[in-house]
Amino acid sequence: QAVQPTQLQPSRLQLVGVAALFIAAQYEERLAPKADVFADIAFGAGTKDDVLDMEQVELEALDFEVMVPTPAHALEYLEQAGCCD
Repeated sequence: QAVQPTQLQPSRLQLVGVAALFIAAQYEERLAPKADVFADIAFGAGTKDDVLDMEQVELEALDFEVMVPTPAHALEYLEQAGCCD
């Protein structure tokens, strides 16, 4: 999915990356670190609230579509439907 280009100050690029890591951690990890942990690793690029705000901006830009279906998802669906053992 293509995201429309947005004007972004170069000083905010690190915050974009940290927020993307925060989103990925929430998706992949069972016990994801809190936003303040990601703010700490940003080395002054932003606060906890900045990370949360950028998370919202990024998710809205992606229309909250952060998961791409894979064959594993299809297998899980088929298992639930009783088609596979």
